[in-house]
Amino acid sequence: EGIVLGRSRQADIQVLEEHVSRVHARLAFRKGYLEVKDLGSSNGTLILVPYQHLSSGERGPLSRSSRLRLGRHGPDLDISYK
Repeated sequence: EGIVLGRSRQADIQVLEEHVSRVHARLAFRKGYLEVKDLGSSNGTLILVPYQHLSSGERGPLSRSSRLRLGRHGPDLDISYK
């Protein structure tokens, strides 16, 4: 459940960047907040605001206005929700 980000055509949001894994991360609501989970990516997932580095399989909460980086060099995604 949730929204999958990655290079794969099967991803809900396809991100065509070389540092993004085919199935990179998942966004999902959990207990009233949005979280991101790294799905075993090669280059990791970073929550930039507030800063948190997620390794393979790790989850992290997103604030109502967050910046997310897929891989070491991006792309950066601005995530906002109500």
